[in-house]
Amino acid sequence: MDILQIATPDDAEQIEDIVIETGAGVVEHLLEDLISGLSARSILAAAFMKGEGSYNTDHIIRSLEDDTINRLLFSYHSSEHKVPPLMESLLPAKRLNAVRPVLEKSVEDSLYINTIWLAEDLRGSGDADALMEEAVRRCRNLGLNRMSLFCWNDNERALRFYARHGFTLFEHLSTEVLSLPNHTIGGSILCMQVPGNRP
Repeated sequence: MDILQIATPDDAEQIEDIVIETGAGVVEHLLEDLISGLSARSILAAAFMKGEGSYNTDHIIRSLEDDTINRLLFSYHSSEHKVPPLMESLLPAKRLNAVRPVLEKSVEDSLYINTIWLAEDLRGSGDADALMEEAVRRCRNLGLNRMSLFCWNDNERALRFYARHGFTLFEHLSTEVLSLPNHTIGGSILCMQVPGNRP
């Protein structure tokens, strides 16, 4: 696996593409048509360049091939998993509240995995397992003993991957509290105890 390094603000445009892809409709729901003349992509890239809340490149490690990100892990302490103040002030409450649980819910005192991603040609190579091992290392370095993340319930491949790594259901988020038209069976907060750390 290529060397993983902390991302820089220069990576912001590539990062926003990856976060939009893995967000499965959340970013577009929140940011599209929010500011006249600005796309959801450009607003998200600006947030990463500015380091708005948890949307900070210091929370991202990535590897590059020919100046293109091919592996990425975006994670941070669960206490930072909240709606950034700028987003809270700009977004209409109805738009924000429809997906607020994705932006705020986590397991207390855990490493929250916002995004784990591989370029398409690397999927199935075992590199996702190596990224998860890196997440475990980051979790231990923060003195934490568990990791948490959100996954849509219709993303069966991701759910199988997380289950294989020891993640179990912490909280089901029904469509009554989480409403996007392209996800009709809600989502879940998953949690994993980190091996070797005391509970």
